[in-house]
Amino acid sequence: MISHDLSARARHLHTAGAELPLPEVLELTGRLCQDADCLAAVAVDAARQRGQDWQEVASAARLSEASARARWGGVRASRLVAARVPLPSARPAYREPPAPADGEFILRPAGPASCGAAQALGAALRTLHERSAAGLSRVSSITDLPLPVLTSVLEGRTVAPWSVIYMLAHALGGEPQELRWLWQHAWGQPAPGDVGDSPERLRAALCGARLAAGLPDLAASCPPDRDVAEVRAVFDGQAVPDWPVVSHVLTVLGADLASFESLWAEARAAQLAAREGDR
Repeated sequence: MISHDLSARARHLHTAGAELPLPEVLELTGRLCQDADCLAAVAVDAARQRGQDWQEVASAARLSEASARARWGGVRASRLVAARVPLPSARPAYREPPAPADGEFILRPAGPASCGAAQALGAALRTLHERSAAGLSRVSSITDLPLPVLTSVLEGRTVAPWSVIYMLAHALGGEPQELRWLWQHAWGQPAPGDVGDSPERLRAALCGARLAAGLPDLAASCPPDRDVAEVRAVFDGQAVPDWPVVSHVLTVLGADLASFESLWAEARAAQLAAREGDR
C-alpha cells in the first residue's frame, strides 16, 4: 500500500538518515516524493470519480486549472502509480491467530470498538447457516465446535480465530475469503495485502457485506442512475467502479463505509496501474 511505503521510508529516513550514505539518502527522498505524488494522484482520481470538476481540484491544490490537468489529467495519474517502486518490507508483520487444539477455543468478546464488525460477521455466518439448511447440532458435529461456542459466534457476541471462522464458513458451504475482511475488523487486527490483490480483496469484502445483509438481490442495491450489470461486475471482481457507486451499495447493505474506503482506494490504485500496464 502506498501510504505504508511512504510511512516506512519516512521512519527510516528519520531514524537512520544521519548514518546513511548520501546516495542512499537521495534515493530514499526520491522514493518518498514518488510515494507522495502517487497518493495525490490517487486522491485526485477518486475526487474526479466522485464528480468533482477540474476547477475544484485546482482550487484544492492551489494550482491553476491548466496546471492541475497537466499534472493529473488523462493517463498521467495511472502512469505515476505504475512507475512507482513499491517497498515490500514496509508492510507490518502479521501473524495468523493460532489454530484451536485439543478442544481449546480462543474467543474474543465483541468489545465497543469491534461490536459492529462482530455482529456483521455473525450475520454473514447466519446467512450461510440458513442457506445450508443444516441444524446447529449438525454443524457442531461437523466442526467439533461446542454448541455454546457456535451460538456465541453466530450471534456476534464473540469472535473466534480465523482458523475457526475458515472452518465454519467451509462447513456451511460458503467461501471463507468472503468473510475475511469482516473477521479482520471484528478481530481487531487487519492484515495488509499486496496492492495488486486489492481488487479481489474488495470483491470478497463486498460479498461478505452482502452476506451480512442477508444476501439481498443485487438490483436492490443498485444506484438509480446505474445499470445493475455494473454492480454485478463489482461482485464478480470484473470492475472497480467509482466510490459513489460502491458507497451506495454499501449503504444499502448497511455496511460501515469507513472500513471499506481504504480498500476501495487501494483497488482503484491497482486498477490504474494495471490499466497503464496494458497500454
